[in-house]
Amino acid sequence: MGPSKLLATLLLALYAAGFSTGALAQESNVEQIFLDEPDQEPPANIVKKDTHEEKYDDKTTRVIRGLAYLSDDQIVNHGKYVEFYPDGQKFSEGTYQLGLYSGDWQFWHPNGQLCKTVTFDTGKPNGSWDILRPEGTRRATKGYQNGLRHGSWVIYFKDGESHQIELTYEKGKLVGERLTYYQNGQLRQKLPFENGVVHGTVVNWDEDGNKSSEIEFKQGKPSGKSKRF
Repeated sequence: MGPSKLLATLLLALYAAGFSTGALAQESNVEQIFLDEPDQEPPANIVKKDTHEEKYDDKTTRVIRGLAYLSDDQIVNHGKYVEFYPDGQKFSEGTYQLGLYSGDWQFWHPNGQLCKTVTFDTGKPNGSWDILRPEGTRRATKGYQNGLRHGSWVIYFKDGESHQIELTYEKGKLVGERLTYYQNGQLRQKLPFENGVVHGTVVNWDEDGNKSSEIEFKQGKPSGKSKRF
């Protein structure tokens, strides 16, 4: 097989396997990229390693990736991976281990501001990290365990410090109280969860701290009359 035909075959295999994320890099909501990548089957033995570079139409670098050629004819990402926006600004950087995200990955906004650093273990996010806005303030603090939402999650107002929403996950399911706040710090709503569904008394307050309503829920369904104050 000639060099040009081999390269064409390689590129087709890469795109078919869904390894190029250049199109995703153009999305405005960078926060959601890479977090729902499906697990892959355990790979075969490595036959050969290589480094591959992809370019945009204007010949600027789009992706530089390490590759592993496996004994079952698969080609997977392996080793260092760096992806760039069309203007040359770095979008993401990290390491693959036989096709799975591994260790710390960093993601940047188009203006060069760091968006987040995510730690992966065998392809699944683990641990807690801050997500930053393009201007550098915190947008959220999120936690994962073995790929599932776990622990305390906080959504912040634009100042990056004031809490807008507080919630807790346990192995992917909401538990405890989901608290929502006004920007002045006043509690806005208390929403109790049990095993991922609303269960208990939902309470709402106005911005001055006056209770405005209550309603009882049982296993996700209203179980009584609502009260307004």
